[in-house]
Amino acid sequence: PAEANLAPMPMTGRELRLVDVVDVNSPDEVGPPELYAWLHYDPIPSRDDLAKALVAYFTGHLGISTTMRAHEGIGTSQAHLTVSTAPMTVSVSFHEPVRWDGWLLYSHESTQVGSGMSYVRGAVHTEEGELIASFTQDALIRPLRTTDTAIKEQSRL
Repeated sequence: PAEANLAPMPMTGRELRLVDVVDVNSPDEVGPPELYAWLHYDPIPSRDDLAKALVAYFTGHLGISTTMRAHEGIGTSQAHLTVSTAPMTVSVSFHEPVRWDGWLLYSHESTQVGSGMSYVRGAVHTEEGELIASFTQDALIRPLRTTDTAIKEQSRL
């Protein structure tokens, strides 16, 4: 985690570091449709349910960025300006009890993009390499229309 790039995703008590990526939101940050992120929280109570909630919460954060990364000239900084994006579903499976007392590595891989949708699969590992969770995300990624598509008043019901 120490060699990874600090990412500005502000939340008190949370630190995010990206592997081999400087700005995940930039349309100039082009690369393979995969993303690796180290996540750390300040000490949290030793409760499996709370740790699992924090693990699950972050699984939806970087899926769309992972997909957009493979396409030159498009990045999540354009979300809701020129591109409509939204996570549609996120599924998380836990494989082990979660004790969060260090860094966790979130691995993302975008395996399908087309028809305005993307599919990302991922895994969460401890610093020691233990797999604690797997996840998937389906997301909407579509260009915003540049013309007025409003229904004319006389055509409305």
